[in-house]
Amino acid sequence: MSVRRFLAHGLELSRKALRLVSPAARARTQAGAAFVRPWAQQPLQAGLPARYRYFRLSLGGLATQLQRRASRQLHGPGGALLAFGLGLGFIEQQVEEVRTSIAACEEIQTLFKRKKIKYENAIPSCTSGYRFEDYMVGYNIGKGCNAAVYKAFIPEVSTPKASDTITTEEKTEEVNRQGKSAAIVQYDSGEDPELRKNMLIAQENPSLSFVILKKETLFDSLSACEGDTSNPLTASVEDSSYPLPAFEKDTNYHLRAPAGDTSYPLALKMLWNINAGSSSDAILASMVKELVPTIPNALTGEFGGIKGKKIKPHPNIIQIVRAFVDNVPLLPGAWLEYPDVLPTRLNPHGLGHSRTLFLVMKSYPCTLQQYLQVCIPNKQCATVMILQLLEGVDHLVQHGIAHRDLKSDNILVEFDSGGCPRLVITDFGCCLAEESLGLKLPFTSNEVNRGGNICLMAPEISAAIPGPRVTIDYSKSDAWSVGTLAYEILGLRNPFYGCGVDYLESRNYQEDKLPPLPGSIHRDVRLVVKLLLCRDPKRRLSARVAADMLHLHLWGPELLASSQITVENVFSWLRYQTLLTLLQVSMSQKLPVETELKRSFLANLNFEELKLGLDLLLHGKT
Repeated sequence: MSVRRFLAHGLELSRKALRLVSPAARARTQAGAAFVRPWAQQPLQAGLPARYRYFRLSLGGLATQLQRRASRQLHGPGGALLAFGLGLGFIEQQVEEVRTSIAACEEIQTLFKRKKIKYENAIPSCTSGYRFEDYMVGYNIGKGCNAAVYKAFIPEVSTPKASDTITTEEKTEEVNRQGKSAAIVQYDSGEDPELRKNMLIAQENPSLSFVILKKETLFDSLSACEGDTSNPLTASVEDSSYPLPAFEKDTNYHLRAPAGDTSYPLALKMLWNINAGSSSDAILASMVKELVPTIPNALTGEFGGIKGKKIKPHPNIIQIVRAFVDNVPLLPGAWLEYPDVLPTRLNPHGLGHSRTLFLVMKSYPCTLQQYLQVCIPNKQCATVMILQLLEGVDHLVQHGIAHRDLKSDNILVEFDSGGCPRLVITDFGCCLAEESLGLKLPFTSNEVNRGGNICLMAPEISAAIPGPRVTIDYSKSDAWSVGTLAYEILGLRNPFYGCGVDYLESRNYQEDKLPPLPGSIHRDVRLVVKLLLCRDPKRRLSARVAADMLHLHLWGPELLASSQITVENVFSWLRYQTLLTLLQVSMSQKLPVETELKRSFLANLNFEELKLGLDLLLHGKT
């Protein structure tokens, strides 16, 4: 008997045996049976599902085990043939079950990927917002190592409330009528002369239209809110599951606007240009990483389309709605905050060039760092916040991009209708986003830029030693950074910041020295954080698997509590989540954070990754 006929005969015997123990298998092995989709009937359930993991070693080992246990009464070639055939039958049945599960997950993915995510705060007019003169610029809301960010709006799109703002011309007329100083805005006594110089120069430049927030307006709103517990801006932390941030004193000469201020829906980011020259092409080539999260048509006109890698919109990734190159203006606070990077026409001792890149995006109330300074989210809220970061990082990995500078002040926060924080990853100036490299960077010398914040740099990055054929893999580096930020979100000190006995360095820390998370935090969350902070990237969770584990923890507690988890009840749970999420998406145009997360989970559903996350939750140790 040939080997082929021997295997075929054994496989036929196994199918006959499986028909006796499994009705589902009987339906599968009928001649000409069509592919059964999980939406049409329950997923396949094998006759002996508990033994799959035991028999998965190898085909030969499977036949040996079956011969020893199930066919012990048969001796000679018949027993070996039956055992071998049963092994092939079980493997065939398992492979068919996996195929069915993969097909079901792909069908769910397709269902949710059909619905495109709309661009938020897109500027309606296709010709507006491509010049600095199109914007009314307000107060400074942030300053980093390479840019300053200002509140802004386009007059033809949205006009600020007259009661909340005053123009420079109106203020000047009022001051002149009263016979006071010629400064645009009057400040407290002891005003810095450089600040007065700044404002006088701004007054002489008619092309700049600054809108300065009145002090009185903000103080009045604070007084009106004082003692009103129904106002979300003044409610105590204990009264809300998702507390809103309090007002914060600006480092400049005025207070920041309330979180609900809609007069300035946009944020204008002016990058500092020291080395790129004044050519538009040179500026775009030097700052192309900043353009990664731009929407289509964000940069048009003389520059055409934007070059470089781009990503599709995602709820947890910033969207740049306009980008343009223009002359560097003298904005409020420039002489105090960043005089050295101004061009020589504005500051004779400045090092900057006369033109630079401007980015326009949605304005957010605060950064994650500012939010965590004023409140500690509850355990449910903290888990949702960590999950959002993982979803954002997974979206970047899918597009072959590594952020490389994740930290709390590079994450923006806004709030949905229920007060739940929505986290958005921003500032892509240090990202790795080259088509030719993907997520692996050749590390031939120390001159190669490894990324941004060294404190939150993954151990395989910070400890890498350059060499002729050395490459750094960034596929799980941002996931490690999310693990460190989880400490801050959960109300603890980030162990990789600071100094002293408790301070850890990513290049040489030991995992058993990581500060333990409190027992009040759920075991599943502690397990995810622990696996994200594994030193070895091979043992570390990917952002996708970690996100799936938190999704199962948040939305599937009944599934995890089941005495026996089968493929059938997993897909029953998935069907329920699919129908519920589709209903929620169809009922609302602006989705709550939790619905957005469920949609991201179902749009990226992968059977193998979901199964791995489920196994870790059921059998992993904290």
